[in-house]
Amino acid sequence: MFRKTVFIGRKGRIWVGLVLLVGLVVMALSPALLGVGMMALEEARTGVPQHEGNNVWGVLPWLTMFTAAICIPAPGIVLLLMVIGVVHDLVVILLKRSAGESAGFGEGPGEPNPGNWGEDVQWGDDRANGDEHD
Repeated sequence: MFRKTVFIGRKGRIWVGLVLLVGLVVMALSPALLGVGMMALEEARTGVPQHEGNNVWGVLPWLTMFTAAICIPAPGIVLLLMVIGVVHDLVVILLKRSAGESAGFGEGPGEPNPGNWGEDVQWGDDRANGDEHD
């Protein structure tokens, strides 16, 4: 179960998770961001204080209640899964270090390393473990 890392040592997965988190939060807050931003532009253009009573953009932030209810749990779940993945990776690294293995990420467990073995040793060959038999 604890043989390969999920996030540590794999930059692509970390970036995908972070982009997903940021994208979901922006989607959840987009009506508020758009409404407040457009009201600020309208107020700068006219000089009249803007609110939902005198500006159509002022009603848009109310829609955040719906988008946040849908989109806020998703980043929470993604963040929880990322934290669980990082804790899993730390357990993998600690188990490898306690077993005396290198914590490198280049080779997965169980993969042959031809530089240390003879060229005639194949997968499943017990001679790789020091067992000699005919």
